[in-house]
Amino acid sequence: MKNSYAEALAIHDHAQELAEQTGDPETELLVRGSVPTGIYEHFKSAPDNRKYYAVEEVGRDVDDGLYRVSYRALYGKYRGMLAFRELVGVEKGFLMPIDRPEISYSGPRFVLIRRCPREMLSEISGEYMK
Repeated sequence: MKNSYAEALAIHDHAQELAEQTGDPETELLVRGSVPTGIYEHFKSAPDNRKYYAVEEVGRDVDDGLYRVSYRALYGKYRGMLAFRELVGVEKGFLMPIDRPEISYSGPRFVLIRRCPREMLSEISGEYMK
């Protein structure tokens, strides 16, 4: 994984600060751009058990106003199913860094490994599916 815990926390905090500002179209674009479309790897990924995800976009929930990341697992029983995760949730947020001393890991929950335009995501996802 590329980023340190401190770097991941700084990214999370900046996105959270932006997400709390409402009504400004420029800020909206910055929040949506905080998680680029592409292929991400989960922190629990291992060389013999890769956990890749295709991230489609960041959007604002019309019911509660929270930003959520839409993504699809590229492995396991939920492969291909659309899921949503809060962008900056306190415990399980997409950008919330992880500190797990029991597995000797401290860093981001997800790491971007390949950026791609949304219209090419289905094609590129096939390279990472298992």
